[in-house]
Amino acid sequence: MIILAKPMSRNCSSPYKATMAKIFCQIYRYGYIDNKKRQHLQSLLLKESLSEEEKILLDRILYAVRQGWVTITKNF
Repeated sequence: MIILAKPMSRNCSSPYKATMAKIFCQIYRYGYIDNKKRQHLQSLLLKESLSEEEKILLDRILYAVRQGWVTITKNF
């Protein structure tokens, strides 16, 4: 059985929702997290109360990192 995630609603109460979805897509597309995306995710976590949809996206990113599907790069 395949369970698909519910699509994000267009009525965003937070301006960060679209950004979180965009970052998620970029991370999965390219297979890595650079410093800029890492810092952006960190600022979202520290400044905003995450919605349930954003928590799901973040959990998927963390799972992909643990599985080795996504790597964290260090750009200097």
